[in-house]
Amino acid sequence: MKSILAKKNGFTIMELIITLSLLGIVLAVIYALFFYVQSSFNNANAHLNINQQLNMAYMQMEQDIRSAMKPNYLTDAIIISDDREMHIYTYDEAKNKYIRIAYRLDFSKNAVLERGLAICSDNIPPADENPEYETITDWETLIDGVIERYNGKKSGFTLMSAASPTEYLKPTPTPIVRKTINITLIVNDPDNPMNEPVISEKVLTSRSNSNPK
Repeated sequence: MKSILAKKNGFTIMELIITLSLLGIVLAVIYALFFYVQSSFNNANAHLNINQQLNMAYMQMEQDIRSAMKPNYLTDAIIISDDREMHIYTYDEAKNKYIRIAYRLDFSKNAVLERGLAICSDNIPPADENPEYETITDWETLIDGVIERYNGKKSGFTLMSAASPTEYLKPTPTPIVRKTINITLIVNDPDNPMNEPVISEKVLTSRSNSNPK
């Protein structure tokens, strides 16, 4: 009788061990599935947030670039001093003001793309080369989490000349100067970093007057 009870007790303990083992496996699978779903959801949100910032920034840059205009004969309408900064000169007819729009990539503090404005206080801008108008102190952050380099790519601005359609305006040369701006932005969400950042490349073309207003 004792032998039968011992066997029954042993069988019950074995069942418990097997049940706990199976339960552990099921819980591990559920946890892995939950982690995968949560990670996918976070990545999707991060991608959405980054793409929204990129689209808004590109729209703003395209608008500014298309409004570019030389402030004087010595200064180009668009200047890229290095691959981290782009300066766009324009004229606001509604405000009757000459404006310098600056974009900069700042990797020293918060890894951001920023935009700032410098307004000329005079009715006619200075005649010297690349006038600053004023020091920009108020910067607007357009994109957070910009990465300087990743996988052979580098965030920055590159300026290239584009052909102007002089054949349509012969014999007088066209006053329109076209330039192509290549923009590369590598971005990751600082609050919810992904395994790999988003690498975005955009080409924008200016159509600015070769003569100042």
